[in-house]
Order: sequence, then C-alpha cells, then structure tokens
Amino acid sequence: MRMNTMTKKILMRLKSVLLSGLFILIVNAPSLSVTVLNGRGLIGVYGQPNVTLSGSTLSYSGYSPSSYVQLYNFYNGIIYECRNDPRVLKVIDGVAGVPIAQGEMIIVPEIVFVDERRNARTKSYIDTIVGHFNGWGSGTNEQLGVDSDCLWAPRQSSPATGQGTESEINHLVVATGRFLIYGTGNQRSGTYYLRDGIGISIRNPRGREISRALSSDRVYIEVSGLTCTLNAPNYVNFGPHSASSQSNELLATVKNSMSVNCDQVYNKIAATISLSGNVKPQYYSGNSLEINLLDTQQKPGAYVKMYVMVNGNKTPITVDQRPIDLAKITAQQTNVSVNNELVYELYSRGNNVAGKVSGSAELSIIMR
Repeated sequence: MRMNTMTKKILMRLKSVLLSGLFILIVNAPSLSVTVLNGRGLIGVYGQPNVTLSGSTLSYSGYSPSSYVQLYNFYNGIIYECRNDPRVLKVIDGVAGVPIAQGEMIIVPEIVFVDERRNARTKSYIDTIVGHFNGWGSGTNEQLGVDSDCLWAPRQSSPATGQGTESEINHLVVATGRFLIYGTGNQRSGTYYLRDGIGISIRNPRGREISRALSSDRVYIEVSGLTCTLNAPNYVNFGPHSASSQSNELLATVKNSMSVNCDQVYNKIAATISLSGNVKPQYYSGNSLEINLLDTQQKPGAYVKMYVMVNGNKTPITVDQRPIDLAKITAQQTNVSVNNELVYELYSRGNNVAGKVSGSAELSIIMR
C-alpha cells in the first residue's frame, strides 16, 4: 500500500496572503519498537531525545557568523561535516536523513535547541538563541542562514564580549525533539541502528568540539498494514490586507475542514491518531506558535498561527512536534475516520513590509 500525502504551500502577497502546509501521514510507537506504515515517504516516528550540554567558544566579534551548535553523525565512521556523502545522508522525497536498512529507510532528526549564551569572562547574560533541525535543513531565530552546503549547521552571531575583537561565549544548550522514519516503499521489518548515533555538538572555531549523542539505540521497526489518507485544502487565502505598523495585530481568520481516514486489513494495530506541526527552517520564528511569512528579501512581514478544534476547544498547533490527540483505532477495527476544523490566524509583524510574502508549514497525522 502507498501512503497518500498532500502538499500545501504557503503564499502571501502584498495585500493578500495564502497559507499552506505540507501534510504528511505518519505512525509512531511509544518506545524503540516502532510500528510504521508500509508506503513510501514519512512512515514512522520514534524517540523523545532530551539532552543538555555546555561549552565555550572563541571567535571574533563582527566576523562572519559561526555555526556554534550543530548536529553530527559518525555513521559508518564518517562524521558529517558539510558533505553530501551518500554513506552519511540520503534523500527520500526531498527530505534528507541518515540511511539505514541499505538505504531503504532514513532516520530524520526533528530537533529544537535553546542556546543560552553568556560572556565567558564576566558570566553576564548575552542572549538566547532558538534553533531548529529537520530534514529540510536548519535555522535559528536570528535567520543568518547555514554554512555553505551544511544541512545542519545554522549560523549564530558573534557578539563582542569586551576583550578587543574577541567573542568569547559560554553556551548552555538544551535539545529536544523526535526522529522521523522515511521509507522508499521497499522497507522490511527488522532491527536497525546507527553505529555511532546522531548527536548535537558545540563547535568552537578556535578549539575543541563538545558533543553528546541524541540517539544511538537499536530500533526494531515493524511494517504494519495500516494506511491513512488526509483530506484538507491545499491553500488558504486570507484575502487583501494593508501593511500594518502595529505589531501582533490580527488581520484575518480563515477556517477549513480536515478529515482523516485510516484503514487496516492485515497486521492490525491499536494506535492513537494525533496531529503535530513542523516548519521549514527559513520560516522558523523562534516561537513555537508562529510561522513567519517572508518577503523577497527574506524579511518577515507577517506570521500565522494554526489551531485545530478538538471537542469544541480551540487547540494551538505548535511547530515543536507536540502531538494533539484526535481519535483512537483498536486492533479489532478495520477503519476509523475523524473530522476536525482547522483555524488559521494571520498577524502583522508591525514593520510595514509590503509586497509578496510567503512561507511553508507542515502538519502530520501521527499514529502512536
């Protein structure tokens, strides 16, 4: 069976905004024994990594931004350092991940990190950077891009710390998230693991690197007979709106219906049907409730909040992978359907940005 997917694009114009998201169907189990769909694309989710690490970096203030916090993988003994080596990364349907099962599946990290930065000498607080890693790439709330051809190396600023031109920073990094499993459609049940795991590191441009693993455990993957189909509008049109100088002004609200239908004939499982959100790194605002919409200069002109109505309650859809339970299916059931209303709210950034703006988000129906 194939898993049906629907791609939704976000477009926003000078006086009109179109919001969309990429909607993909996935399945999850509560432990390292993961039951997945048997189609192509996003087939499963597992893990709840939560790690903390600290370290110091030394660079030059005013110099090019540095990628202080990065993801790494020593898969097959090769560290990922800005290279597109197929032994390190593989792409399935436009999403990059670390290959397992002879490349028939990939593990894709979806990680949010918070980096509290302090002056290394005075210990005074500088700022807090919020960053995001996923299969499309990485980014931070500073929106400084990534190192050339580096998928998981988002740049941070290098603020002056009072010692001439040097920028000496203490970092306290907390990383949380989950791992996605993508398949080619030819995946088979079995036990798989990353030999050296996926981790997060603090990289010192003028010193040693400090790393900690996010995942290195073996994962038993069972291919089930469950498949789901999601139906929702491809685009959301907010209509024309004038540029606003007032920050956080609600400009428009649009409501749409969403339906999910799941079937299983063989290898039946019991699962909870949940909804979760994600966002492409360039549209990540640093706030899990807001999706940036950018103009042609990549400046945010507005943002969107998304909600789902559950039992009459307007529930926020965040972009930090928090699931929202919608329904359940038992191992005795062959079918379950659920219908919910989606609510999209358009807000101004208050910077008078005019012209076309656009963005992209992702909603996933997960079975866990």
